Amino acid sequence: MSIEVNIAVQINRISVAQRLIDSLNRQTVKPDLITVILQGFDHLFKSAIEINYVRNTTNKGAAERIKNCGDHINLIIDDDFITSPKYIETALDGLQRNPDSICSFWGFKYLNNQDYRKGWADLESWTNFDKDVKCYRLGLGLSIWNEQVLNLRQMEFDRVNYNDMQMAVHCAKNGIDMFLLAHPNDICQHIDDEKIQSNALWKDEVNHMLYLQSKHQQLIELI
Repeated sequence: MSIEVNIAVQINRISVAQRLIDSLNRQTVKPDLITVILQGFDHLFKSAIEINYVRNTTNKGAAERIKNCGDHINLIIDDDFITSPKYIETALDGLQRNPDSICSFWGFKYLNNQDYRKGWADLESWTNFDKDVKCYRLGLGLSIWNEQVLNLRQMEFDRVNYNDMQMAVHCAKNGIDMFLLAHPNDICQHIDDEKIQSNALWKDEVNHMLYLQSKHQQLIELI
């Protein structure tokens, strides 16, 4: 069964994306294909692993990663992370434990609060977790799933971004479990550089709070 890594790259993150691709070439279990979505620019990355390019003339948002996923095992990795050598091996082990689920190295704990801003606590990738944790919401930027089982490519997005909340609602509606996977605290490295994070999506959340609150309320009613 083929393994595909999907990365959507923004123009200010080319250097980090190359480091991410370099780290994928050093995996103990290597992917069969890396799909790189270029969001409004053109570039060629260096890789011994085959790269499939999706060249968008504009930044079409994070949903592009799922729309362009492969037919079998898919991993989405954000373009501001660098993976440790056992990243894919650890993710595959976790998916084997939870084959009918969507899994991630980043999760959110629901805090039983009606307010989106107070309703979630981060379960971060740089924290050690000894066992899998069932969640109602995951960070899709470090996720893995079997497309033959979940058929996420057919999912309809009402916004091109804020995929985490949209996916949480989709999974709750369709009885799909979500798991934060057990992992060591060095499973991947987040690049928190000011230039790299200048256009980070979370910085614009305040302008989309009504939408996020509506999804939050929708999810509460489902769970």
